[in-house]
Amino acid sequence: PGYHNLSWQFAKDNYWACNGNNASACEDKVWIDDISVWTGEGASNQTACAPGTYEPNYGSYSCLEADAGYYVAIPGSNFQTACSAGTYQPSADQSSCLDADSGYYVASNGSESQEACSAGTYQAAPGQSSCTEADPGYFVASSGSDSQTACSAGTYQAAPGQVSCTEADPGYFVDSEASTAQTPAPADYYAEGLAS
Repeated sequence: PGYHNLSWQFAKDNYWACNGNNASACEDKVWIDDISVWTGEGASNQTACAPGTYEPNYGSYSCLEADAGYYVAIPGSNFQTACSAGTYQPSADQSSCLDADSGYYVASNGSESQEACSAGTYQAAPGQSSCTEADPGYFVASSGSDSQTACSAGTYQAAPGQVSCTEADPGYFVDSEASTAQTPAPADYYAEGLAS
């Protein structure tokens, strides 16, 4: 496994001398594939499957490409490996996986694609398996974001994971960014929902 034969001898030749052409007496010199049976010296050597390919069986004459979502990093492999969470691979015959981009994530092993973080969430780092909810006082308006945005003065947001901020009500004010609550205006002060 992990190797394939480089060349074959397809016809009976001078080496065909195993107890009167009795194939059962030449088991170590008989090669079989899905088309024919032949004997002789067979391949003079074997070749390691290249990175991105593998071969799990004995006696093979070719290697298998790693599937999309999988990779084979080293030559001579007899198995493929699933891309881990946080990584993906859209193509076959690859020797490594790709990190999810910032603003994206890959939740499960063996993935062929990355997913954009939904609005209200973000991901600042590459190669991650989940997204982060926007903090109270912040929002994320669109999908695929790699950062959250602070609510501006005059607005606030009490809950996490939100896509917008709330304007201060009449009679209240918000005088700083990233606020999680509005403040009642003093008795002798009139606020129109804007910072003062």
